[in-house]
Amino acid sequence: MDWAKAKNILIFAFIITNLLLGYNVLSALDNRNYVHSINEERIDGVKKILKEKNIMVKTEIPQKVFNLPELTLEYETYDSNEIEKKFPQFIIDDKDNKKYYKENEMVEVPFHRKSIKYTKDVKTSEVKYIDKEEAEKIAYDFIKSHGFYNNEAEIWNITGKEGKYNLEYKQKYKDMILDDGYMKITVENGEVVRFERRWLNITANKASQKNVIPATKALLLAIGDLKEKKGTEDSEITITDINLVYIIKLEEPLLEDFLDEEWYEASENTGFLYWRVRLENKGDIDIQAKAYE
Repeated sequence: MDWAKAKNILIFAFIITNLLLGYNVLSALDNRNYVHSINEERIDGVKKILKEKNIMVKTEIPQKVFNLPELTLEYETYDSNEIEKKFPQFIIDDKDNKKYYKENEMVEVPFHRKSIKYTKDVKTSEVKYIDKEEAEKIAYDFIKSHGFYNNEAEIWNITGKEGKYNLEYKQKYKDMILDDGYMKITVENGEVVRFERRWLNITANKASQKNVIPATKALLLAIGDLKEKKGTEDSEITITDINLVYIIKLEEPLLEDFLDEEWYEASENTGFLYWRVRLENKGDIDIQAKAYE
């Protein structure tokens, strides 16, 4: 018997077995919050109801229904060492206001240190025409070169035309958007003239027994708001996307109107889950995604 050959076969079999076991474990972890799927018949039925009301759906409606965690979040902060690292050669002008200058550029960090803003004063009568793809690349190069880009950043929206564009990145956690984590960038005449950032850290991840309502139910609940956006019965409105988003609330959504607290005052905040229905040229509609017990 060729023991060397047998030994190699056993080692190979052992490796394959471990790979399969690892795959199954990862699959189980990935699907641990998965509850069930909405069938195509249900999705088609909801699309039909919406179409009868002149509400068009030009996106895929999510099929999976999840039981997702409740997140506790805090805002990322920026100190002088980090600013000097991300914006070298900028000189601090006023330590109280946290303003840093370099020729016609300025970086400002408010007293709470939970956001950062960059501006560039460009005075020119010339207009440099660029398209959206060029604007997106300029914005990406800027945030990457200053150390703000990571795999949580996702391009969310681009508006504007020709020489000036406004871009927004949103912060992503797994397959969900953290709505209060963002970067807003203005590109004008081929360069970034304004940049603003708020970013979040997750401090707690609490298991929840409440299921997320299906996207189909969220769309039906949004019909009243969609009709208001439409204006008249005969007018048409188009849904371009539907996403799960976490939105920071200082307290439960029903109590927030009674509070008088700025966004930066709390040390930690709770993220509440919503379905965001995105519309073509009509803004967004948010529907609470957690089913009540």
